[in-house]
Amino acid sequence: MKRKKTIKIPKNGLSVRASFTPDTFDEENRTIEVVFSTGAKGKRGYWEPYFEELSMKKSDVRMERLNQGAPVLNNHSRYNGLEGIIGVVEKAWIRNKEGIATLRLSSRDELQGIVRDIQDGIIRNVSVGYTVHKYEDVSKKGDEVPTYRATDWEPMEISFVDIPFDKDSQSRSLDDQETYECIIENTEESKMLKEQEIREAGKTAGLSEKFIEAMVARITEITDLDGEIKRSLATQEKEEKDPVIEPEIPAEPVRTQKTEPVVDVDEAKRVAAETERARGMDIRKLAKDLGLDDTIANEHVEKGTDLDSFRNFAIESRAKMDELNKTTGHSIEVNDMENRQSRMAAAENALLHKFDRKAYELTESGTDFRFSRLTEIARKFLESEGVSTSGMADAQVAERALHSSSDFQEILANVANKTLRDAYDMGRQTFGAFVRETEVSDFKEISRTQLHSGAGLSEVKESGEYEHTTMSESAEKYSIKEYGKIIGLTRKTLINDDLNAFTRVPAQMGLKARALESKLIWAIITSNPLMADGNALFSAAHGNLGTAGAISVTTVNEGISKMMLQKDLDDELLDITPSYMAGPSILGATIKSFLGATIPSQDSNVNPFKGDLDPIIEARLDASSVTAWYLMASSQMIDMIEIARLEGQNGPSITQKEGFETSGLKLKVSYDFGAKVLDHRGFFKNAGA
Repeated sequence: MKRKKTIKIPKNGLSVRASFTPDTFDEENRTIEVVFSTGAKGKRGYWEPYFEELSMKKSDVRMERLNQGAPVLNNHSRYNGLEGIIGVVEKAWIRNKEGIATLRLSSRDELQGIVRDIQDGIIRNVSVGYTVHKYEDVSKKGDEVPTYRATDWEPMEISFVDIPFDKDSQSRSLDDQETYECIIENTEESKMLKEQEIREAGKTAGLSEKFIEAMVARITEITDLDGEIKRSLATQEKEEKDPVIEPEIPAEPVRTQKTEPVVDVDEAKRVAAETERARGMDIRKLAKDLGLDDTIANEHVEKGTDLDSFRNFAIESRAKMDELNKTTGHSIEVNDMENRQSRMAAAENALLHKFDRKAYELTESGTDFRFSRLTEIARKFLESEGVSTSGMADAQVAERALHSSSDFQEILANVANKTLRDAYDMGRQTFGAFVRETEVSDFKEISRTQLHSGAGLSEVKESGEYEHTTMSESAEKYSIKEYGKIIGLTRKTLINDDLNAFTRVPAQMGLKARALESKLIWAIITSNPLMADGNALFSAAHGNLGTAGAISVTTVNEGISKMMLQKDLDDELLDITPSYMAGPSILGATIKSFLGATIPSQDSNVNPFKGDLDPIIEARLDASSVTAWYLMASSQMIDMIEIARLEGQNGPSITQKEGFETSGLKLKVSYDFGAKVLDHRGFFKNAGA
């Protein structure tokens, strides 16, 4: 029997604080992962001082409200209406005794500063607002301040907050707050009261101290106290009548109801998870050892196939692959190799010409394959490699060509890669003039060095020594990311003579890759990100914001002046002059007209900047502002924005992989790059009229 009491809790809820890692921020989807609770112990004082713990057992936390799209608030601002909402909870779960949630932040313009501070780690505390439906008193004997564990509580919202959780926070008044009553079950107190009850009842019934202590030792097992006392009295009387018999205390008391064994649910789940993880690892390793595709292993892991069944399947699949890949032995001489390369180049040329006759001129050797269907080309290459295709239907030829070491696979991959890269190279981009390009060898954080403290040339006195300068790491850091997609080429593609799968689709991906670069780089400009010094890219502190106004001699002159007056780390003038004027498409005509080389009708209309600046018209700027315009220096004059690609990549590329179970060939399009603004001094912005 548990003793119960109630306390008053504020109706507006309770909250605890935690922190999160900015590294989990997904800029494209505007999401971030947070740990909203670890059940940490903290002091409360809403009715009387007490310590509160939050149980992190899955069964003790009501997660429904969070997983139904609970709000993400600014400092628990419940009274600011919709303005206080800065996001929504996408999903929430309990893992390893921690409450974890994925939050999606709003894209409203007025919240961009908050979102950027979250991404950059300036705002780094979160707090969960919750309601407690039941506490359990877990205080120890002699505790001056009781400890209550919430065993039934409900998270209501998650907030980004400015002040971290204070474990020693003082109590606050409830005079001006609505409250509700919360039940507290005191298990420790119940145990103490029950022990006292057993001793008193045992003495009243005439039990000896030995039998009373035996009952106290089994205090948690006793459900019928009167029945237990009667059984103990009977045993005691029997011992008194026959002293030869050793005292016998029932090891297992007769119970009025069956007691079920205690099962540790969390431990059972942990063991099950470990078993499942081991099964998955064994299946994937077996598939790898036998040369099977990763997708085959993943499908059987998801289906729940046991290891023995998968082993039989894998061995049988490997045997089929070996049988399918058998070719008659033949030697390749030097002349054969040259003929092979020429034959492959001819086939590639013919396929590219079919795809785009204007872009890819047909060569003389390519005419041999000009009117050949894909299955006919595959058949020719199989025959040249010693595989007899006599009697094979087109479906069998396609199957064989896609699942052997045939050069035909390489031809398809080469054609796809060619169309991908050519489309990427032809894709429109407007950022090249002010963006510096570089390569990096890995995905580690990139940090650039810059001259610092006395970097300029110093006079060398007669018989004097040259002064040393220093280099320091720039505070602006970033890293590249991996982007990609997989194209599946099936035997159905070959049979249907479908060129689009490995020509037009890769070409579209090439254009998308170029567009992705532009999207990320112009997003840096329009989002006005915070830089390492704590100031936005365009800000009064950086001296690169102009008085709002339309494009004119006056406003442009202000921008040029501000850029020329920028100083380096040694407080020396940089004398930067802009080379470009950029603006949205809606201002395209205005910018080109202002920069054009027309002859003025009178001296007062002379534009001193005509011909000095090149126009950059970018449609991605329209979504941010239809009035703002920019002046930009050349990347050769000063570091502005840097785009880094993985070493050896100057754009997206394609790699191929055979897929047995999917009856085809997989082409993986991959591109590894990243971009970051390095210096504000080469930029100027005017919000426009």
